[in-house]
Amino acid sequence: MQSAAAPTKRTTGPAGNLFAERALALWPDDGETLEAESSAAFVDAAAGVLSGRWKCVILFQLFSGTARFSALRRALGEITPRTLTNQLRELEAEGLVERRVYAEVPVRVDYTITAHGRSLEPVLRALERWARSHVSVRAVVASGSSTDLIVSPR
Repeated sequence: MQSAAAPTKRTTGPAGNLFAERALALWPDDGETLEAESSAAFVDAAAGVLSGRWKCVILFQLFSGTARFSALRRALGEITPRTLTNQLRELEAEGLVERRVYAEVPVRVDYTITAHGRSLEPVLRALERWARSHVSVRAVVASGSSTDLIVSPR
């Protein structure tokens, strides 16, 4: 009977950074020089940080400045409060967004992009340019308080 392999010791980055945790999980643990497959692991880890329907859109909203929860919800349209809360928590855990609570009645909560989050702006702007060139808008659908674009590959 074979014994189960001992779990690999994992180290996380600052404040339990999920990006660092994911990259370390995929990174060769034997001290080898990074090669193409580990570069792919870093791309995979970065994609994991930004995964989810709303994270990139939330970051885009915060590139223009600090926003309150209600303003983000209005700007994003069809997002539920629970989903927005979860996405903001994940972005905060990654160090991309800062949450500031003010001791006021009612409580005021502001969200601001951090320098770490701001470093993604050129990447997301490049993704926006790519989408404008490679994705076509088929229709604009107005539903309730938001307008959704129906898009398809060109």
